Amino acid sequence: MPTFALLIWPLCALVIGQRLPFQKALIWGIIVPYLFLPEAFSIDLPGLPDLDKTMMVSLGILIIFVTNRSSIDPAPRESEAPLLRFLLLVGIIMILTAPSLTVLNNQEALRFGNTVIPGLPLKESITDPIITTLSIAPYYFARRYLATPQAHRKMLMVLTIMGLLYSVLMLIEMRLSPQLHRWIYGFHQHSFLQHIRDGYRPMVFLYHGLFVGFFICTCVLAALGLWKAGQGVKWLIAAGWLLVMLLMSNNLGATVICFLMTAVYLVTGRWIQILFAMSIGFVIFLYPVFRGAGIVPVEQISAAAATVSEARSKSLGTRLRNEDISLERALEKPLTGWGRWGRNQAYNEAGEVVTIQEGVWILAITVNGWYGYLGLFSVLTLPAMFMIGVWRRKEIPPETFALMAITTGNLIYMIPTALLTPVSWMTFGALTGFMLNRVQGNETETETEMTGADGPVSHYTRFAGTRVHTPMQRPATGVAHHGRTKALQ
Repeated sequence: MPTFALLIWPLCALVIGQRLPFQKALIWGIIVPYLFLPEAFSIDLPGLPDLDKTMMVSLGILIIFVTNRSSIDPAPRESEAPLLRFLLLVGIIMILTAPSLTVLNNQEALRFGNTVIPGLPLKESITDPIITTLSIAPYYFARRYLATPQAHRKMLMVLTIMGLLYSVLMLIEMRLSPQLHRWIYGFHQHSFLQHIRDGYRPMVFLYHGLFVGFFICTCVLAALGLWKAGQGVKWLIAAGWLLVMLLMSNNLGATVICFLMTAVYLVTGRWIQILFAMSIGFVIFLYPVFRGAGIVPVEQISAAAATVSEARSKSLGTRLRNEDISLERALEKPLTGWGRWGRNQAYNEAGEVVTIQEGVWILAITVNGWYGYLGLFSVLTLPAMFMIGVWRRKEIPPETFALMAITTGNLIYMIPTALLTPVSWMTFGALTGFMLNRVQGNETETETEMTGADGPVSHYTRFAGTRVHTPMQRPATGVAHHGRTKALQ
């Protein structure tokens, strides 16, 4: 069944591409396979990258693009924020070249007691960059074609709808235990024991229950964004339902982030929201430095966790100790890292693995070194740090602010988890595209929605209620349009 599901998806993507407009097809083509294709399973192709969920998402995107190629509207040219564009280009080049440098610097075998790990094969210096390129395809296409506020609105709608659908499946697993993946695909995608804590924590068809928690957190913020954009009270009701599902899902980290981002998004002004996103981007970018220098208040964090639950406090303590050991391991090859296949882990004298690496940041720095880390996190965090400049140049609508809240929450969640998914890449790409592109004219549906008797009226800007010139009356300014990372355990 898992093989059939993976192989049938390209046909499904073809149908989606033929039936829906390109933007909607692209959004559905990223979110649906991420939510429903099998996890922890791949089809081994000799001489080619393995076909797994992430690869099939990217393949589906390419099929949708080819299917709609003749009808796709030209994407706005990326002509804003030249410094940000240059830094992002450097970051992407570093992301794509880091795997090759890692392979070339890890030809030697490693021996830990009776355990021998061979050097990385040279062929991976070619295949790994290809895998990386395909893994971040959602970022490329979202940055190019999902960068308008109207596209952001469509994205938020699809996220909310799929969150509501997923909530039904979550209820089934909360009642009957996390079994859907086993019932449909024949195996558990992760440890069943990790999902029993004061009740069942649903996994549905994602890699871990923690991923389900943040997806629902994303959907809550998406629904709130639609409500703030004036799309109706039904989205506020949807946000309330999804928040209840999140509270029931035994995901403390995602719940805390959801309440934090909801408070920032609903209570504070735009200026505070932007400063908060900038601060989070800066802290996450330099987190390994802060962590290694002892600036992160780990003892206070552990004490706070102990007030919630002794079990959670022990779990957090184990994670923090693993991070300390992994950082020491990373310092042995700081530039290019140790590569995959368990080489990035720490071992004892008996050859047993003594670390569990879970956060995106620690995986990036141990696998691809500082070179890979700086490339990856520059692409993910620099847009947040440059948001203040965008806000000064053009209006940012509620839908885009909601997207900023989602990506900011995702950055925080990357510290304890390996959550960098196709949906993550889509949201980061869409927000980045908005920051870089000039408007080329509004979409038809938006012109219809926002046109008054005397011309379009802004409903969402800090100049709400003032007359806005049509594109024919002004220059082309104003609004414009996480890869697979898994712990090797």
